[in-house]
Amino acid sequence: QLSADRLVSAADFSPCQLVYLLEPVHNQAIPDVAEQPHGTPVIWVSAPSVQANGTALFELALEGRRLVIYVNREQLRSSGLQVAAPLLSVARPR
Repeated sequence: QLSADRLVSAADFSPCQLVYLLEPVHNQAIPDVAEQPHGTPVIWVSAPSVQANGTALFELALEGRRLVIYVNREQLRSSGLQVAAPLLSVARPR
C-alpha cells in the first residue's frame, strides 16, 4: 500500500522499470524485462481492456486515500514471469 498523503523526496526512489501491458500475456517472455539487471524492481500495470477480461497480472486501485496494488497470483503463476520481491510484499492477492 502506498499512502497518497506521504511526501517523498527523489532520494527515496531507486531505479525501477514500469511495464504497461496492452494485451494479455500468454506464457511468453518479455525480452526487455528479461534483460534487466537482477534485482531491478519491475512494476506491472495492465490496460483496462486487459483487466476487464480477468487476465491482468497486477491492478492498481484507489481505496480512500491509498493506492493499493492487487496481484492476480493465478495469472502470475501461469505466466512464468518473475516479479521483484518488494512489489510482491506490498501487493494484495486478488
